[in-house]
Amino acid sequence: MTEKPSENKALFPGGVDLLVFNLLDCIPLSVILATGEGRILFANSHTRSTLPPEENDLIGKTLPDFKVDNKIYLWEHKSGKGEIRQYLSVCALPVQNRTIYVLISEKESLPRRDRPSLDNIFNIFAEQSNDGVFICDQKMNIARWNKEMERITGYPARQAIGMPLAQMLTLISPDPSNPITEFRFLQSHKSDIPALIIGDKKNRLLEEEIRDRNGFLHTIEYQVIPVLIDDTILLGATIRDITKTKLSEATLRASETRFRTVVEAMGEGVVSLDKDLKIIFSNPAAETMFGAGRGYLTGRNIREFISPEKKSLMEEMIQKIFSGISSRFELDIEDFRGNPHTILVTASPWRGAHQQINGCITVFSDITEIKITEEILRFSSNHDEITHLYNRHFFEEEKSRLNLGRRFPVSVVVIDLDDFKSINDSLGHGAGDALLKEFGDIARHVFRAEDVVARIGGDEFAILLPQTDKPAVLEAVQRLRDTVCRYNSKTSGRPICFSAGTGTAKAPGELDDAIRRADNRMYREKKLKKSGQVPEK
Repeated sequence: MTEKPSENKALFPGGVDLLVFNLLDCIPLSVILATGEGRILFANSHTRSTLPPEENDLIGKTLPDFKVDNKIYLWEHKSGKGEIRQYLSVCALPVQNRTIYVLISEKESLPRRDRPSLDNIFNIFAEQSNDGVFICDQKMNIARWNKEMERITGYPARQAIGMPLAQMLTLISPDPSNPITEFRFLQSHKSDIPALIIGDKKNRLLEEEIRDRNGFLHTIEYQVIPVLIDDTILLGATIRDITKTKLSEATLRASETRFRTVVEAMGEGVVSLDKDLKIIFSNPAAETMFGAGRGYLTGRNIREFISPEKKSLMEEMIQKIFSGISSRFELDIEDFRGNPHTILVTASPWRGAHQQINGCITVFSDITEIKITEEILRFSSNHDEITHLYNRHFFEEEKSRLNLGRRFPVSVVVIDLDDFKSINDSLGHGAGDALLKEFGDIARHVFRAEDVVARIGGDEFAILLPQTDKPAVLEAVQRLRDTVCRYNSKTSGRPICFSAGTGTAKAPGELDDAIRRADNRMYREKKLKKSGQVPEK
């Protein structure tokens, strides 16, 4: 294991201390880095292996009688095998604004059998690597070629070893008319190897496309590295086949492009929210619905656009979605101008690579016009078109509901406008419609909100009054007569005249009889008026 210097200050620029130390640990010679005073800054694994375990922590210790002028330093120390004398060559290495002294043992100081060979080093490091590794000799001929290089290129070691690097690069070039040259592959690294050794220059990861022996294309990522073997600096490279990674990235990009194209062309709005409900993506349709330009929604919180009365529903749905359940619901929002909209939302959890929920994706459509149309149709189905009072259909439904309910006594008023046919015949249906509307407005204001005021025929009206007894309903009818009388005294148009009858049901099942009684009394009043016995009101 590499022993790091105890000084806080880095020895080499560029943050490559660990790279240099690992490299020195691979050298089968004793290597010591020291200051001019002989204080040890670093000792490689081979150096420490000659000392007993309790004494191999050399960082910070001083080399006895060390002098920078000496070219050879005799290091005497004790090991488990007794006293050892090592002759170390001394050379000065200027690094930034200081000088580090490198002490390297002579090759003869250790028996040959005690030093790992090139084959052993390569087998230990290169053959166990998941990356392709090759080493060139000083003549730039391939000297080592590991199994991963065989797999990537299709060329076995027996064929590659001894081949000039330039020839191999030509063989694996995807375009024979524009082969990969040695200079292009090395990217000027060859002249920078000394700088790489001392850390003045960083290794660069490069990419290249090659064609293997069987004609298949590969994308490789590689870096050129210096290899120090038996005091000789050789050139090597580590190569990683990233073809599948590149293909996956390209597939993902194509998928993202297709997804974005489809989403941006959708007529529905699409919005992606993070877990804080901030908008991280919105398509053009969503931005149009909110009435804003491109990019207006991104970064905003969706809560800004939710109407106050719908915020509790929104929070309930969000909790459901974040628990992993998709939801479909209607929501009232306001655009950036404050205009109300109703949207139909389908929201689903947005899951990450490990199925964790990172937010939600919502697809929605603006159904404001649909809701308005539905409301118009709903109103039309229950209301008279001219007076906007309830129609006969709604009256009959409410009558059935009240007849079976508990809000007794229930009273009813039946009204018929007098001489309405003659108005239509003499003045036209427009005048008749205007009279109906005026009477409907008066009746709506005279009776209570819980009363059912309805136009049930051409000139016929009926009112259901729950929890109203006979005296109360008679009082209500008198209030209507008085209001109509005041209207007639002020209008310059045709006066309103009507006949009315009342009935009261005291228990369930009696309401139909009460309506018949009210109808009979209304016709009786109309006959009396015609005979002159009841004054017009």
